Amino acid sequence: MDHHIDGTELVTKKVTKHRFRKTIIAAWGGRCAYCNEVLGRNATLDHIIPRSKGGETQATNLVACCLSCNSHKSSHPVFEWFKKRDWYCPLREERLQRWIAGYAYHYFPVAYRNEYATSIELAIIDNVPQQPPDPPLAKDFPDRY
Repeated sequence: MDHHIDGTELVTKKVTKHRFRKTIIAAWGGRCAYCNEVLGRNATLDHIIPRSKGGETQATNLVACCLSCNSHKSSHPVFEWFKKRDWYCPLREERLQRWIAGYAYHYFPVAYRNEYATSIELAIIDNVPQQPPDPPLAKDFPDRY
């Protein structure tokens, strides 16, 4: 499918993918989920569970990541790799665990939740007590990631 209809607007697959990518990067405050460096043009999305090991391309398995961390992590198990880093942070590990568990959509705008979350993920959101948000997320990102 190369496009879908959003209300009365026809949205191309390219635009949908761009919005999805930008939303995940914004949900991480424009910073790498692992090392916490500010992302710029080297922003990537990392599959927490690598595709080579059965990881799917869905929000709960994708995080904003700098090119360096994405390359270095490769297909290593995420928490095993993460804990060996000099910049390891237990608070970021906890956020990664919440993200994987389905809290990813708490950081998404409601419209994106409805567009990208599966019914099971929406049920997790509805049935889990709201977590206080992490520090405020940056709002102004370059349009190009």
